[in-house]
Amino acid sequence: MKALLLRGGLLIFYLSFLSSCVSLWPGRVPREILSSGDLLQRVEARNRRIQSMRAIVRATINLGEQHFRLEELIIVRKPASLRVEALSPIGQPLLYLTTDGEVFEILIPNENRFYRGTSPLKHLPAFFPFCQGIREIIPMMVGEVSWADDEHLAIHYSHGDRLYIIEEDISEGSRRIFWINPFHFALVRAAELDHQQNLQWEALFSSFRKRDGILFPTDIEFRSYGSGSRMKMHLLEWEINPSLGEGIFRLDTPKGVEIIEMK
Repeated sequence: MKALLLRGGLLIFYLSFLSSCVSLWPGRVPREILSSGDLLQRVEARNRRIQSMRAIVRATINLGEQHFRLEELIIVRKPASLRVEALSPIGQPLLYLTTDGEVFEILIPNENRFYRGTSPLKHLPAFFPFCQGIREIIPMMVGEVSWADDEHLAIHYSHGDRLYIIEEDISEGSRRIFWINPFHFALVRAAELDHQQNLQWEALFSSFRKRDGILFPTDIEFRSYGSGSRMKMHLLEWEINPSLGEGIFRLDTPKGVEIIEMK
């Protein structure tokens, strides 16, 4: 009897776990293939539900021959606000980074240096080489599809991949491609190709879990093929649309630090 109850309890736990997880790759064809306009409306409706996120993240970063394993607090708010607090594996503070879309600040405690600039679009690629600007980074951090305008989009359903594919012409033959889950309309992959169709960067989203009625990727990977850098993030804890104070995307200047103005 005890063995039977144990098996029953494990079955209930397993079914509950499956109900909270969603596969990256759909195993079935949607009942109805949406038109381009209807698909964009569904994707934009999902985007509107996520305005900000706070997460504890285990990150692995590869920059050429350099490899880092960190735990990070990441806070993002659309359209262009970001805060990152990075800790070493033993809990030592390594870096604080903030931007509100205008002012860009970095504090490195070990160096006793405080970097500050008013051009985050210029400096952020050094830390996030897979994107070119803060208004591209923030949507990616929350698994969101974003494009410049609807006129330069080509949309179709791929029966082989069982995903919707949105292609956006950028300039001079380069393009971005977004792969969309046909059931919950979340982004599962994004990539940018140059005019010779060479991959510049890609982002992969998987291990979707439901939180507050929203399916959210808990494994995110960014790859830059130009620099060879790669960043993997696994969300240990996360909160969607948390209450955020106005000063959270600015750093207090500690006494005695060397202030370096970035231009």
